[in-house]
Amino acid sequence: MSSVKNVSGDYDIYANLVTIHGNMKIIGNSASISSTNSTIKDNIIVLNDGETGAGVALGNAGIMINRGISSNAYWQFAEATTSWEGRLGNGNLIPISAADPITNSDVVTKGYLASHGTPPGGSDTQVQYNKTGIIAGNVGLSFIDGTGVLTIGNISIGPDAIQHTTDITVNSPLRMNNMAGPPAAVSAHTTIYANVPGGGGTGVYFVNTSNSDELISKTNATVLALIFS
Repeated sequence: MSSVKNVSGDYDIYANLVTIHGNMKIIGNSASISSTNSTIKDNIIVLNDGETGAGVALGNAGIMINRGISSNAYWQFAEATTSWEGRLGNGNLIPISAADPITNSDVVTKGYLASHGTPPGGSDTQVQYNKTGIIAGNVGLSFIDGTGVLTIGNISIGPDAIQHTTDITVNSPLRMNNMAGPPAAVSAHTTIYANVPGGGGTGVYFVNTSNSDELISKTNATVLALIFS
């Protein structure tokens, strides 16, 4: 048997303990609980109950912490990014502390990264790897630490040489800056360099352990052939 009690104005109950046997439903704009210690037996608390849309219609849902005269703090689910956030009432994101990870699915902390790896060097316009072993972007790109060799496909770029398994093809003009003077000869090598054009008319020079000279152009070669023929 149900009964209805209508009260006009406020209704206060004063007692050491009030016990209600059965379910309780509160209908109103707000419910306020002022207690020092609150104990809830439910293992799951539902927020944003009654949502009918595809997601949180108000954009986010969570828990607010009153911080007095400071901005309130929030732990909330943001629908726009489908992620959990820690924010202040002014909208700023705040750091979230966690223990160092144990399993692969754990959140990684800044301290864990600092103690389990070497930060990459270089500037904002550089990529520098400081990782031991082979760093592979894919099967055609690898960098072997300790040797300084970068392999891209069949081309190896090392500290002193660029090598290909067969030959190197240049599909655009090869531009060489003029050198102040001829480089030193290297045993078992021929060095090609650029300088101000001389009698050969090309400005392309070579140097090896036996000779150092300018490559001659077709025009200059023809003129010399006519002169000395």
